[in-house]
Amino acid sequence: MRHPKNNPLPPLALGVLLACALLTGVADRTNAASQLAWSDEFDGTVIDPNHWTFDIGNGPPGLSGWGNNELEYYTSRPQNAYVTNGILHIVARQESFGGQNYTSAKMKTSGLFSKPYGRFEFRARLPQGQGYWPALWMMPQDSVYGSWASSGEIDVLENRGSDPTTVLGTIHFGSPWPNNAQSHGPSYTFPSGDSVTNFHTYAVEWATNSIKWFVDDQPFETQTSWWSSGGIYPAPFDQRFYILMNLAIGGNFGGNPDTNTVFPGEMQVDYVRVYNLVPAPPPPPPVLKLRLGLDDVPGAAASPSDTNSGGANVTLQMVNAAGASADYHGVAASGVAGAVTGGRALDFSTNGVNQPGNPGPLASATSPNLGWGMVSNFVVTLWFKQNAVMAAGANLGPRMFVLGGGTPSDTGVANSLGLKFQTADQLYLQVNGVTVPASFPTNVPANQWLFLAAVYDGANVAVYKGSDTTPATLLTNAAVAASIDFGTSGSLSLGNRQNRQRSFNGWIDDFRFYTGTGDAAFVESVRLSAVNPPAAAVSIQSAGGGLLKLSWPNGILQSANTITGAWSAVSGATSPYTLMPIAQQQFYRVKLQ
Repeated sequence: MRHPKNNPLPPLALGVLLACALLTGVADRTNAASQLAWSDEFDGTVIDPNHWTFDIGNGPPGLSGWGNNELEYYTSRPQNAYVTNGILHIVARQESFGGQNYTSAKMKTSGLFSKPYGRFEFRARLPQGQGYWPALWMMPQDSVYGSWASSGEIDVLENRGSDPTTVLGTIHFGSPWPNNAQSHGPSYTFPSGDSVTNFHTYAVEWATNSIKWFVDDQPFETQTSWWSSGGIYPAPFDQRFYILMNLAIGGNFGGNPDTNTVFPGEMQVDYVRVYNLVPAPPPPPPVLKLRLGLDDVPGAAASPSDTNSGGANVTLQMVNAAGASADYHGVAASGVAGAVTGGRALDFSTNGVNQPGNPGPLASATSPNLGWGMVSNFVVTLWFKQNAVMAAGANLGPRMFVLGGGTPSDTGVANSLGLKFQTADQLYLQVNGVTVPASFPTNVPANQWLFLAAVYDGANVAVYKGSDTTPATLLTNAAVAASIDFGTSGSLSLGNRQNRQRSFNGWIDDFRFYTGTGDAAFVESVRLSAVNPPAAAVSIQSAGGGLLKLSWPNGILQSANTITGAWSAVSGATSPYTLMPIAQQQFYRVKLQ
């Protein structure tokens, strides 16, 4: 409400402000309506003295016109403030009173209600006319950081009566006047035919690192940077503030009334409500739609999906360069974390050379269980290890996967998602016909398990990379508007494309596809689930006749007669394992490596 303007920031303060802008983010829109903290609906016949007190006069000594050269004398008379029919009326009158030519009212909750943070909401209509200055605002209950404006001020709404189609929101902060600072704008302009003279809802949402302004729930301004000479960020906006409502006449902000200004004029308030900010609930985690662990023991040309995790039930068929069935299951411990789990991977290293440019092996499936319909957000992950770095300058683009509706022949075609090498140091993620290049700082290494993940939120694709020893980090992102229609049936190809050209020379493991919105933390959790598999636990069940059945997910079963050992491997034991106890006590454990 106080408006000494255009005070430059001291150099040191400006540096603090910029640092704060870099170190803090903008809070998301919150669902505040669920926690009402305080309100006045003005449903009675009098102004509630438990809610409101009044400022009286034309300002304290030395601050004539409340420091703004205002012309009114504020009173608590019913002629200037009253409640009727569920509406508070703050009335400005042209009359001689207290040495001034105008009267009005300024109401506040100081000493009665104050709080830090929240949604502060007013439904009000304002007068039109040169010289009217209505305001809904907040001030610190305790000026712990010093005099105005080092302890802050938040203006929810201000309007110049001469411009009834525009409202402003402002924060004041910095050092004590005259070295104060402020941030305001952009302003809000009502649509044609509307103005402040109609009822509208004005609000701010004040969080630890942001203040947002709204008109009729439409955001129009956000401030995240401020400072105080009396404290460190987020000072001064980390203290309790109280509420003020007033209708000023004249002053520095909008000028004085003229002969066309009509009196009396009213600011009418339907309600004031304050809510505790409740963070919007996080989106549900991505839903696993398909996982291929590829851990099967060699001996078959097919590999089923992992349905235990809730994904689709499909079976990959493996074929060689000629299209004949072939077995490409890797040896034990060939997969990611294989030394711990004994897991396997899909072995296409028999190609012998990278990017041969001629038919090669393929593992694929076409199934109605892959017909997920329209997918507008997803997460896709896989592990791969190439046998040799791609030749310099080569551009034959081996494919690592192609997934989509129907039977897409390649990456980069309609309703498909795919990943391929483009050059020795660059991968292409392709969503429909949109290419997202992912460039590595050096050639993509050989003989190392690498983790790739792509996250699509409906508007942008983010590509992450990691390894079996390094966390997943963002590699690139790009704007993409390309949902995939999987229809009623879809297909997946690993290590090649449908016609078996551009085949991959290396290993592929643990392919996953999720629907839903993921983030960096989710991507890293997927990486860790392969690198650090759950600890093995032994479950014991009765098998009848005194027999017991032991089950464990992986590792080597060991036994001992005491908890301290000596432990020895149980010869020939594979899960599940049936045994007859041979001693009064026996202990079993699983050794992972």
